[in-house]
Amino acid sequence: MAHEDLSTRKKILDTAVKLLFTASREELTTRRIAEAAGVNIAAINYHFRSKEELIDQAVEAATADAFEKGMTILFAAGKPPRQRLRDFISGYAYGLMKFPGLTRTSFLTLFLKEGGGTIYGRYMKEMLEKVGQVIAEARGPAAEEDVRSAAHQIRARSAALMVLSCAIFPFLVSNAVREAGGIDYADDAARNLYIETMLARLVQ
Repeated sequence: MAHEDLSTRKKILDTAVKLLFTASREELTTRRIAEAAGVNIAAINYHFRSKEELIDQAVEAATADAFEKGMTILFAAGKPPRQRLRDFISGYAYGLMKFPGLTRTSFLTLFLKEGGGTIYGRYMKEMLEKVGQVIAEARGPAAEEDVRSAAHQIRARSAALMVLSCAIFPFLVSNAVREAGGIDYADDAARNLYIETMLARLVQ
């Protein structure tokens, strides 16, 4: 019976994760999740205290999986740092467009709650550190600056914040960017050209 309970709980959670990739938090009702998982609403109430708890756990699971895959790209063995950085940012931007539901849910959670206390906030902090590390690699060691110094670390994290902000902003205001800047972020070629141009300016 315990095994059956765990199996049902996993099915519900996996279904919520899958739905989150395309639907926003507000669009996910308990009924919709139950129907997609092939269970009744009582099963959701039994395994999770509320829909909010279920969605929170689904966001955490999806974010953890995306982060792990991103870090694999960012630190891929045998590739130069600039290529790893470009591959990571391109994949990150693609994920923003491909999974709008999860993206909006993650950012909404980050904005409405204490940012650093959310799962997305914690991963964002670590991602900034890792991206900053690869940017520092791409720039090469500073001639007169210890790479372990506080100043160097601040510069690396600042550069990472600028790079990630530039990757995220066109998604958040896609219509405005398309109309004012002539960049269609949903178009793979246009998005990748934008990323190449942005990295050439920010990672020198």
